[in-house]
Amino acid sequence: MNTVRLAPGQKVWLKDLPHEVVRVEGQVLKLKLAVDENAPIKEVVLSSVISSGDMKFVSPFEGQQTPLWDALSDEQQEVARTLYKTIEPYSDMINTGVKKAEAVQTLARQSGVSTRTIYERVRLFRQAGIAGLAPGINRGGKNMKRLDAAVEQIIENKIARHYLIRTKVSVSKLTEIIRRECEMLGLKAPQRQTIQRRINHLSPVKVHAAQKGKQATRSKYHVSRGKFPGADFPLAIVQFDHTPLDIILVDREHRVAIGRPYLTLAIDVCSRMVYGYFLSLQKPSYVSVAMCLLAGINSKDNLLERFSLDAEDWPVFGLPACIHVDNGKEFRSTHLEDFCKEYQINLEYRPIRTPQYGGHIERLFGTINEQCHQLEGTTFSSVYHKGDYQSEKYANLTLDELEEYLVNTILEYHLEVHDGVSMPPKRCWEREVLDGLVSPYIPTDQTRMVIDLLPFKKRTIQKEGVGMFDLHYTSDVLQNIHFAQKQEKQMYKVKYDPRDISKVYLLNPAQNRYEVLFLTDRRIGPISKIELDQIKRVIKVENERFDKSNLARYKDRKQGIIDRAKANKFESKRQRRIHEQISRGAEQAEKLHPGRKTKLPDLPATVPEVDLAAIKFDDLD
Repeated sequence: MNTVRLAPGQKVWLKDLPHEVVRVEGQVLKLKLAVDENAPIKEVVLSSVISSGDMKFVSPFEGQQTPLWDALSDEQQEVARTLYKTIEPYSDMINTGVKKAEAVQTLARQSGVSTRTIYERVRLFRQAGIAGLAPGINRGGKNMKRLDAAVEQIIENKIARHYLIRTKVSVSKLTEIIRRECEMLGLKAPQRQTIQRRINHLSPVKVHAAQKGKQATRSKYHVSRGKFPGADFPLAIVQFDHTPLDIILVDREHRVAIGRPYLTLAIDVCSRMVYGYFLSLQKPSYVSVAMCLLAGINSKDNLLERFSLDAEDWPVFGLPACIHVDNGKEFRSTHLEDFCKEYQINLEYRPIRTPQYGGHIERLFGTINEQCHQLEGTTFSSVYHKGDYQSEKYANLTLDELEEYLVNTILEYHLEVHDGVSMPPKRCWEREVLDGLVSPYIPTDQTRMVIDLLPFKKRTIQKEGVGMFDLHYTSDVLQNIHFAQKQEKQMYKVKYDPRDISKVYLLNPAQNRYEVLFLTDRRIGPISKIELDQIKRVIKVENERFDKSNLARYKDRKQGIIDRAKANKFESKRQRRIHEQISRGAEQAEKLHPGRKTKLPDLPATVPEVDLAAIKFDDLD
């Protein structure tokens, strides 16, 4: 699996030692050593242990390698997408109360395959995501652990019979019941952590309805008028959208106006917290969506530290259950759809001509642009309101300065009472997440998740390395990949992070992994795509200001050299023709008058200068 839910009972590996999650309080995890019941509970900050690589969600001693989606061929990806469609409704059917057997039978009947095939496809998808459905991949692996299908059935039945009821038993008691059942049938009993993980993956709505009753569930999850359908808990639905901001920016070097920025924003509909953002001078594209989604999944600690702000003021992180977008072409991306399937995110498109479905984020855009109207260089919301105000003349904010202003605006918004939830968005988030009512899902492999989401270009491997953005990248492994390529000028997928293009990631199909390539010019440090574009823009302006008065004169002199060479060739060929004609005449005269000598004129040693204007160059051979 590519995702894991941070909930009590979840097994993690901290510095290669197995631990169990005791409690989740936002970014703080309380863990205890799994092999020692008397070990003290320790607290760790999630963003810190993930970025340092100290915490993993798969045993470091297991040899299984999940198939890399980008390493699959186009044919394999197409087959995987087709097979995924046959099981795509499965999760929704289970979450709405349909029994597993009924759901599988329905899907098998719709797809024209056996129920066993549907069971197998569901298992492969849960194990390795959509890539696990591709044909021709190694589905086994050294030390890979799987539960017997009979044991899975026992777990499912006992959870339904003893846990999804009003008088539910504890997880420890449920484990004991399952263990006795397995021993009676001669099966290997699962561990407590395995059963806890099965419970963690159940729908919160389904569990609440079974244990508290339908009336209590309606009170908690009822969709009231004005509430977005399905936004029952934090990160249940995250809305994405773009807007141009009503302000003109300047570049950092010359403080010259460079245009209006575009803001891509994501908001958690349940709590109204801002999930993530991306600010750019480029028009919205897949890159904008990917960077905004990546900002939302990750912790905001590094961002807030960059602006000397408190990390606790923006506690949102984790994978959303559903992404809600409009029908813009930047959202209609196969790359985005594949990523959502790989990480089990529902991608929903707003119904056409239904602007009310985007009302939550539109109101926030209005709030942010109202703030922009108070800044120097604003374009206001219309020509009428702008009047004769010269936005370019008074503009003084750079992109970095506007970003810092935007982050402070977002944090201010989090602390103000929101009419939609009758409390500050930050308090609404804390009530659900910090109080342990909802546990966020996070990627099991942070590095791989980032690379999976990054935009890419197709490039060949040249002697000087891989060329992108008028720069060159190289690595020691490039030579081996180049020699092993199946065909000359083979195209490779190269991914890049617009926030730091000092390195890129080249897909090595033979090794099923991405290789990191660094800039050949090591004098260039970390630099963003936006910074590089600004540097190119400054260089272009300086080149245009450079005195080019002598440039035309040198071009004219070069053309004169070529014209003289053509004229001299023409004159030389004319002299040779004259000499040849006289020679042939002398030979004929010798035959008619033997013994008479005819003196031939000598060819000139140098070709005389000729009048270029008098020569018709069309007559040249």
